[in-house]
Amino acid sequence: MVLIVIVLVLRGTGAGAASGQGRISLLPWFMVLFLTLVVLGSVLDLPELLVLKIDSFSRACLTTAIAALGVKTSLRVLGAVGSGHLIIVVIQTVALLAFAMGAVSALGLFEPT
Repeated sequence: MVLIVIVLVLRGTGAGAASGQGRISLLPWFMVLFLTLVVLGSVLDLPELLVLKIDSFSRACLTTAIAALGVKTSLRVLGAVGSGHLIIVVIQTVALLAFAMGAVSALGLFEPT
């Protein structure tokens, strides 16, 4: 609650507002929507079907955002930067994959049939 008050106070004292320039919002619209949904989810008893539908939609949006980042990445540009950087990206990707697979296995979230 204190954080929300601080952000709202700081939002009112934006730099550039006095000079007529457009200012960047400290609290974007999607953050306001997210906080509103968090409060509603905590206060109201939402139907299980609605929660499942929202969860599926949320996962689809996250997957789309991650895919968009991947599509925007150019391997040619990464190669031009240097092979060392590309090797670091590959090592990090493999490490994250190993960590994720280890976590899924340790938590028993996947059982082969």
